[in-house]
Amino acid sequence: MFDVLRPPKHDATSRLAHRIQFDLFFAFCFLVGVHGFNTVKILIILLLNYGLAKNLGGTRALGVTTWVFNVGVLFLNEWYDGYRFADIHDIGAPLVPARVSLSFG
Repeated sequence: MFDVLRPPKHDATSRLAHRIQFDLFFAFCFLVGVHGFNTVKILIILLLNYGLAKNLGGTRALGVTTWVFNVGVLFLNEWYDGYRFADIHDIGAPLVPARVSLSFG
């Protein structure tokens, strides 16, 4: 039961494999804990970056393309004041409550 917490073998390859599994699991838990449902958006951007790197790997256009894409994502994030699930697709609307406007007057 507790083999997930510690590797059963003591050779270097099993320790490395266990360390990679632990790091991925902990990083995912940390992302979900910090960002909640927005982890989905982060993973989508990560997958798009991975797709760019796989398709353009080894070419000179890779650096420029990834920079343009990621700076574009930052500008769109600022322009639209973040990405709401309802704006991406209607099925995601229940995941985040509606915006509340405060009026003092």
